[in-house]
Amino acid sequence: MQTLTKPKGSPVLLDRIERLASCAGHWLLIWEGIPERDCSHQWHQAPDEHLAVCFEHKWRGVSLGFVPSYCGYSDYSTMGLVGKANFNCLMYRPSKLDPLAGILRVSYGYNGQGIVLDILNVPADVVEIIEALEAYPLISEDEYSKLENDSVMDLWGNDISDRVRTLQDLNLCIFAARRDSAPYEMQSLWDSLLELANEYPS
Repeated sequence: MQTLTKPKGSPVLLDRIERLASCAGHWLLIWEGIPERDCSHQWHQAPDEHLAVCFEHKWRGVSLGFVPSYCGYSDYSTMGLVGKANFNCLMYRPSKLDPLAGILRVSYGYNGQGIVLDILNVPADVVEIIEALEAYPLISEDEYSKLENDSVMDLWGNDISDRVRTLQDLNLCIFAARRDSAPYEMQSLWDSLLELANEYPS
């Protein structure tokens, strides 16, 4: 668990930072409501350096953001559909559950996105959700199941010639290409499409 070296700040704020510092993720700065995107040198494992910048600017125009590892997806992430399901659960919450707009998004990788929690405005229950992901990295089984099903069927698509090539690559009967329901009927086909969906979620 990381510990803060800065003694300044309200106890409530520092407690929130300490709790998130024990979770998997990175820290970045949020300037005028926009998270920094250059992960090569702006994303930090500990909050201290960025927190010092916030104190220096007296939190005017700048805030501290936390990017939880379990709530994003990209071509280089290992979270796959789990990360995307968690992203959906937090990003598309009703606005009344995030009245101060404390949940932001950041783009990274190829067609990837992640959640950024604004330390000043993130709802208290979201901090609890992020902490709970350390024990079980999925917010909603229902959201994951829906996403899994939709992703597999999107990859199966409607083009017969594409389906035939997929079946040939898997050494499966090509006549299954005519059936929209084939992924539900052939476990090896479902598993292959699901593996692809997890590798390249979009």
